[in-house]
Amino acid sequence: INEFPLFSFIWGDVHAHVVSIFNQVFLIFLLLYAWKRWGALGNTAKIVLMALIAVSLGSMPLINTWDVLLYAPLLLITAGLIVWRHRASIDRPTWAFLLAIPPVSILLYLPFYLQLVTHTGAVALVTRPSDPLEFLWVNGIFIAIFIALLVPDIRRRPWLLLACLPFAVFGYAAAAIAVIPLVYLLARSNRDFTEILAAFGLAILIACELVYLKDNMGDTFFRMNTVFKCYLPAWLMLGTAAFAMVGRQLHTSARAPALSPKASACLTVIMLTILFILPFYVNPPVSHGSGTLDGLAFLESEHPGDAGAIAWLRTLTGSEIIVEAEKGDYSYYSRVSSFPGIPAIIGQ
Repeated sequence: INEFPLFSFIWGDVHAHVVSIFNQVFLIFLLLYAWKRWGALGNTAKIVLMALIAVSLGSMPLINTWDVLLYAPLLLITAGLIVWRHRASIDRPTWAFLLAIPPVSILLYLPFYLQLVTHTGAVALVTRPSDPLEFLWVNGIFIAIFIALLVPDIRRRPWLLLACLPFAVFGYAAAAIAVIPLVYLLARSNRDFTEILAAFGLAILIACELVYLKDNMGDTFFRMNTVFKCYLPAWLMLGTAAFAMVGRQLHTSARAPALSPKASACLTVIMLTILFILPFYVNPPVSHGSGTLDGLAFLESEHPGDAGAIAWLRTLTGSEIIVEAEKGDYSYYSRVSSFPGIPAIIGQ
């Protein structure tokens, strides 16, 4: 499954991986703020910032457990680079603030962690990697933007292109493609937070080509959850980084049109207005009927008999129990026990 954020919103998806987008964006913003402003912050401001980061990171296993596997390393890398950037003036409180984030994020949600049971098993190697064309169909726009912006770097150090050869030789062509912009981003001496986000997003794509987490999806869909749950954070990181890097390039380019502060503000307002108005004027494609939040509405038109039976079951006030057959996911079975709120035994 390759589900990107815009599709999720148009689809009206309320699964955990979509709900978690807001928390992910919040944490990315906090890390960006820490990267840009850490040296100018006082101790009180640092405590508040670190507390917010701990709240955001600690809540990830509650909202969408997969996210913490990606954002915890991003946090550690960002914190380590912040310490390195300010190593000449780093003080003991700064070390204390940064080191306190992981334990505080756990303590804030300790009752949940003590009861957490996961069905994800060990890490396994991918033996059937993605087709490179299909990989580019999903991620090509970001890779194209990064490579276009990295052309001067590639010309200066073309020998870094050799980094993709081991992946290509062993059959991981998609990973080899993503390695090219990754090595040049890492080789930059003046890297900013945008380069960190871009590099980490690319690293996620490469990791999904090499390994996956074993779960209950079986042999047929063995990579489905890994790709599904990891690609969405990668999209957020890559999209944020690509947008910011293009903006920075336009800002520094001599050929870019110069805009006055007033014109820039007006353009920003226009773009935000379009973004907010667009959902109200663009109807998402649906096969039939109209949009609704009533999950029972389709039964009333497609299966009125079942809808009537469910409506009658809702009038019962006793201690009834429903016994209903089951026939796998995404089928028309189990519809009766899903709606009336009566305890049910699901058979085979």
